[in-house]
Amino acid sequence: MKRLNLFLTLVFSLSLFVGLIYADENQWSSNGPYAARVMTIAIHPFDNNTIYIGTIENGIYKTIDGGADWIWLETGALEPNMRVLRIHPLAPDTIYAATNKGIYKSTDAGVSWTQMRPPYSINNEYRTLEIHPENPNIIFAGTLGALFKSEDGGQYWRALDLPMAALRPVRIDPVNTNIMYVGTGTAENSKSVYKSEDMGETWHCIHNDLDTISMVEDMAIDPVNTQIIYLARWDFFEATGECVTKSTDGGNHWFDITPDNLIAPNVWVVTISPIQNNTVFIGTRTNGVLRSTDGGDTWQEINEGLNSHCVLSIEIDSETGIIYLGTAYDGIYRSLDNGDSWEKISNHILQATTTDLAVNWRNSDSVYAATKCGFYKSADGGLSWDLQELCSPIYDIGTYSLEVDPHDPNFIYVSYYPNYDINNVYRGGIYRSSDGGSTWQSYNNGLPLNSPFYGMAIADYQNGSRRIYLSSRKGAYYSDDLAQTWTACGGGIPSNHAFYSLDVSPVNPDIVFLGEWGINNMNIFKTVDGGTNWEITDNFPHGLLLNQIVCDPVNQDIVYVGTGGIDQAGIFKSMDGGNTWLDINNNLPYDENFISVTGIAINPLNPNNLFTNSQFRGIYISNNGGQSWEDFNQGLRTHYGNCVTVIDPSDTSKIFLANFNSVWTITRTPTGIAVDDNILPLGISLSNYPNPFNARTTISYNLQLPTDVAIDIYDILGRQVETLVNIKQTAGWHKVVWNAESAASGIYFYKLTADGNSDIQKMMLLK
Repeated sequence: MKRLNLFLTLVFSLSLFVGLIYADENQWSSNGPYAARVMTIAIHPFDNNTIYIGTIENGIYKTIDGGADWIWLETGALEPNMRVLRIHPLAPDTIYAATNKGIYKSTDAGVSWTQMRPPYSINNEYRTLEIHPENPNIIFAGTLGALFKSEDGGQYWRALDLPMAALRPVRIDPVNTNIMYVGTGTAENSKSVYKSEDMGETWHCIHNDLDTISMVEDMAIDPVNTQIIYLARWDFFEATGECVTKSTDGGNHWFDITPDNLIAPNVWVVTISPIQNNTVFIGTRTNGVLRSTDGGDTWQEINEGLNSHCVLSIEIDSETGIIYLGTAYDGIYRSLDNGDSWEKISNHILQATTTDLAVNWRNSDSVYAATKCGFYKSADGGLSWDLQELCSPIYDIGTYSLEVDPHDPNFIYVSYYPNYDINNVYRGGIYRSSDGGSTWQSYNNGLPLNSPFYGMAIADYQNGSRRIYLSSRKGAYYSDDLAQTWTACGGGIPSNHAFYSLDVSPVNPDIVFLGEWGINNMNIFKTVDGGTNWEITDNFPHGLLLNQIVCDPVNQDIVYVGTGGIDQAGIFKSMDGGNTWLDINNNLPYDENFISVTGIAINPLNPNNLFTNSQFRGIYISNNGGQSWEDFNQGLRTHYGNCVTVIDPSDTSKIFLANFNSVWTITRTPTGIAVDDNILPLGISLSNYPNPFNARTTISYNLQLPTDVAIDIYDILGRQVETLVNIKQTAGWHKVVWNAESAASGIYFYKLTADGNSDIQKMMLLK
């Protein structure tokens, strides 16, 4: 995998040392990107400015100003993976939540929650929950295996005699509340829809003339003519393409009203306007929102202002007609004009599912984030984020791995998951920007179809040439022309194999490590000749998922691997180029059910200083090469998911962390320096002018005593470029000119060593 969790190897500074002690008030904070998978939306029945949303993986958010700002509810024991939220229509401080680990109830507007206990299904996934409109003490909740009914507000439950399992929708007729409908996922058995006329006590199948392909995802009953029912369905095998169905006689007969030209026959949600009952909205997996104003006879895509084209939930305020839209990976939107245009209202909603992170080494205010909802850019060091237009809309896919070119930071590379094209072919590949992320081109020449692309790393050679490596589910590839064309890696690399983790040695770009992906194939491959020949490294523990590989920035023989698994997983270290491996979990805490280590980051100045992420336990730091670990989680909200750690190249006290929630930052203030800090005596100064410079700069320094002096130039990767001074000099001021005419533009560091002490400063060469 790429240097996902390596401290930006574009950094070489004395600001971050193993021995620094940091103030207690320093803690992590986040300003976005703001996005989420919004699974469910619930509007307060008496105050339409109060809205709740349930997200996947990060629980419940609440707004009291109509969506201008959102507050995360610290819901404690409530399972964060939401499915359905329902508000008591008469007592709106009472809220019910269906989750993937049971049903919960709050009686204080979401402040605290208790788990409800239906028989033999406490921890099951609940995909549907419905409150009776006339008697709110009657509640229905469905799992993958049963439908339950409570008649006392959820204290006591009993299973209903429903022949098939309720997957998602349970709907109650708004006029005759004894009539109910249930949609299931058993179309192949001709049992996808059931009807009850006695409030759920008995059921009969009304699959009737529906096909036997599509499973029911959602259902809507016309509030004026309740004989009219709409089904949102998923043609899983794409056999007929039919995914929106209508009945005008209470389910006795059904007919297809699927819109034309859907990229994928998958509709997640269907909603009828409470203001005009002939107006119907559907949320699709790939085509965004569609609207019909004639009961489904004709459809129109209405996606102006909408970034994500995968729509999970739609809720309409019956008083104002405002439409709220929950998307996959891009948060919540609002429309004030019946869907003609949309505005994003996701302020402070953290769940962008960030997969990678990078800082522009020439301008560290420019920070980039690859997320499942696209590519974000910050121009102010992470204080605010803007979604950048890529080459196609977002629907159930996303970017994965991110690299900034080591020679020209205007070139940015992003690998992306496969996406449907108009012919229903999955295509993935590389997005490349040559203008700092403003515009993009897509490249997949030589890459396989129907494959996600995971890891990316750039081999940076002294002569300015680069080789980009890319791992995928169908092999490993490289490009020598800045991602325009790709060639499959050979020389011992199995063809069509799944590869995931990948890294190039910052010390020797001919050394590359590549990890297989899968249960049976978990080998680590290594090349020492730039990809011509590959061999499997010996003695690595079998049966572990290879989450990431990270090469030491100073020693080409030291490699770290983060793994996942039930037993013996965690973090491993090799000190001989992968020939032998040492378990360095030591006191690193981990989840007992599944161990998973990611987020390995190495201080390039002091490689014994490591950071890593232990799933469900958070970020930990080691100051001794992994022999022991300390907690580093103050202020960090979430502790799960892959993490990416990057240090600001211009201010090494500032660190960026990306995880499934968002991008987090911390500024650490040194309050003390340990004895191993090696700095120059007080009064000695070191500087250069001009800085930035074009071709030539003068380095000035002052010596207190006669001493042996060395001044060395290092590049952005910490490699020595040139020695300017290596003699004994007298006390006083000295100057030396560095002629950088043959050097490439970028950041360089000059190091003064005198009498066993040293100092390092940064300079920028601009041509």
